[in-house]
Amino acid sequence: VLQTHPRVVVGNMVCKNFYYTPPDQFTAEDDAETDVERMLNNLHEFERSEQELRRSRVEVKEANSHLEEKVQKRTRELEHKTQELQNLNRNLAGREYRIRELEREVALLRARITRGPE
Repeated sequence: VLQTHPRVVVGNMVCKNFYYTPPDQFTAEDDAETDVERMLNNLHEFERSEQELRRSRVEVKEANSHLEEKVQKRTRELEHKTQELQNLNRNLAGREYRIRELEREVALLRARITRGPE
């Protein structure tokens, strides 16, 4: 039965059937050479898939590493910019406070000038 279906359900997974035999080969007389050729082709395809999977895993690992480096670099840049903005904000707030002090002093001086000498 296993040889007659291209897909099989194993547990909760639908899998490509490694042991599938196409109908034209299945109904043919027992041909050991054809069976061996089919099995070798299946093994070859399986190994090729495994190699591709390993290669893909390496590529993903390298891409993740590269992305992690980019994220760390960008995080450092953002932290630096944040520090610059905080420093600028402190300077501006300090200047704003000093401007208010000067405005109060100017207002007091104008009031004295308006009242005249004492």
